[in-house]
Amino acid sequence: VKDVLLEDLAAQLAAARTAASAAEERSRGLQSARAEASAGADELATARETVTAQETALRRLEEALESEVEARRAAEREASEAREGVAKRDGMLSFVSKEVESVKSLFA
Repeated sequence: VKDVLLEDLAAQLAAARTAASAAEERSRGLQSARAEASAGADELATARETVTAQETALRRLEEALESEVEARRAAEREASEAREGVAKRDGMLSFVSKEVESVKSLFA
């Protein structure tokens, strides 16, 4: 009877050691998964910060582009007005030149 009890206790002890070993292995696996999850969370936070910075830069660039487009349109309007002014002056100079030549021909 004593031997049977010892064998049963030895079997229970072996089963307990196996269960403890499996529990330790699961614990290590969980710790590894926790570390990977933490690293993934850090990477996610970094990626979000990067996206936020890029969105801010994109907004600034879009605003700068809009400002440049408006400046270009204003410059084109000014250039058009300047061309019209030059054309009017050229027309007046041409008219005055013709009149001067007409007057010269009268006195010649």
